[in-house]
Amino acid sequence: MTRTAATLLWLLSTAAFAQDQVRRAGDSMNGPSLNGPAMEGPDLAASTFAGGATGITSSGQAIQGVETWGGGLRALDGNGAPIATGMELAGATLQGMAADGSWLTLHIDGVVPASNAEDADVLFHQVSRFACAWVPDGFGGQVFQCGWRPLCGTDPAGAPIASVPLQGQWTYRMEVIGATYDWAPAGITFACQGHALEKCAVPLRYRPWWAGMGDLHRACVRMLRADYCAKGSRTQAGTWVHASDDIGINPWPESGSEHAWKLEATWGPDGAKCLSADRRHDLQGIPTYSACTELVYNTPPCPAGGALVNGAVMRNFCAEDPTTPGQCAPPL
Repeated sequence: MTRTAATLLWLLSTAAFAQDQVRRAGDSMNGPSLNGPAMEGPDLAASTFAGGATGITSSGQAIQGVETWGGGLRALDGNGAPIATGMELAGATLQGMAADGSWLTLHIDGVVPASNAEDADVLFHQVSRFACAWVPDGFGGQVFQCGWRPLCGTDPAGAPIASVPLQGQWTYRMEVIGATYDWAPAGITFACQGHALEKCAVPLRYRPWWAGMGDLHRACVRMLRADYCAKGSRTQAGTWVHASDDIGINPWPESGSEHAWKLEATWGPDGAKCLSADRRHDLQGIPTYSACTELVYNTPPCPAGGALVNGAVMRNFCAEDPTTPGQCAPPL
C-alpha cells in the first residue's frame, strides 16, 4: 500500500473511530494496555522522545526543537521561535533519543483535528517510524528489511492507528504483579488511539495540556489499567468502568444507564487510594497482592459516598458482574 493510500484509509478510519467513541460522559472500557500492542512493555520507548528532537519540515526548514502545543506539536528554530504549529507539522521528519537510549526517527504522515466540537483542541497524528526488522520472505525464510512502519500499528482494516502527542514520558517497569509504568515530565510520548494514555486524554477528557489536569490524567491511566498500587495491571480488556471527578468533567453515573454501576475505588496519580469492600476482598484472595499490603489489607474500604480524600483526585465505578449481582467483574 502506498503512503498516500494508507493516509486516506487512516483519515476515514480516524473519523469512524471518533464516532464510535461517542458514549455517555465518563463511560469507557478498561484493559491492561497502556499504549497499544505495538507499543507495550519495553517497546514503549519507541513512541517517546526522551528529550529534545530535531528534524526538517515538509518545506525544508530545519527543526531545532519540538514541544507539545495543546493537543498537537510545535516545531522551533534555533532561537526557540515557532516555525510550524499543529497541522503544519504534517510531512515533517523528526529525530531524537528514545526513552531507552536508542535513536528514534519518525515521520508525521498526516495531522487532522478531532471530528467533534468538544475535542477541537485535539489533533490526531499519523506517525511512521523508520525501523529495521526480520520479516517473512514468502518462501519459508526471513529477510532483513528497513523502512517506514506505522508507529502504533494498524487496525483490523489495515489503516494506521493515529496518536496524540503528550508531554512527558512513561517508562516501563516490571513488578511482582505485572507491568507498570512510571511518568516523568521531560520528553514527548505519542499516545496511540484506543489505549489508556489516549483514552484518558481524549474520550474521558482529562487533557494533560489543560492547567492542573496532569494528576487526573495519570490517575485515570492507573484506573483504566487497574494498576491499583503501581505494581502492575490486574484487569481484563473489555470491562466497562465509569470515571467520575469533582470538577465537572465526568459526573456520577446516570440513572437508567445500560450498566448497573458499583463504586470500586478512588485514585491518585500513583494508584488507588481506597478500595470498595468487595474489591478489597477480591484482591486479598490473590497471593501476589501481598505486595500491596497497605492498600489491600490496612487501608479502610472507601466510604459509601466515594469522597475524594487522602490524595484522591477521581473515583471509578465498575459495571456489575452479570453472573454475580452486586459484585464487580472479577480481576484477573
